[in-house]
Amino acid sequence: MKTTWFKYLIVVLSAVALAILVAGCPGGGGGGGGSSPTPTPTPTAPASTESGVTVKLVEHTGTDPEHPELHASTDANHIRWSNVTAVDRKIHFSVDWPFMEASGDITVAPGAMSAWYTLDPAKVSGGGKSFPYTVSPTLVLPTDGPDAPEISGQP
Repeated sequence: MKTTWFKYLIVVLSAVALAILVAGCPGGGGGGGGSSPTPTPTPTAPASTESGVTVKLVEHTGTDPEHPELHASTDANHIRWSNVTAVDRKIHFSVDWPFMEASGDITVAPGAMSAWYTLDPAKVSGGGKSFPYTVSPTLVLPTDGPDAPEISGQP
């Protein structure tokens, strides 16, 4: 009788040990009460540390600021546009392209920001220079005043 009780105890303890072992293994447990492995967090890209001037495109107001000043020799050599209106806005530089990036019109979707653009030091060597641009559709009505935004580039 004692031998039967001892065999029963060994079987029960073995079953419990096996259940604990399987529940602790990744992918184990078979779906009922076993713990699932903790996923390894995916590393996130570091937040952009790029800084500079952000120009808001504002309906009936124009650009804010209207005449930002960029300096090629400092960290304030970047610019981007934030479109706070309800329609796409196109930025077109009418005289010269002041940036290191490939030239072309900059389109900013409603509620979005453009990419950062970096002032080209070669374009402002020897002194400050103005780079006028237009925004279309226009941000101001003819009765609101002139719509003549520009970037002032300094060495």
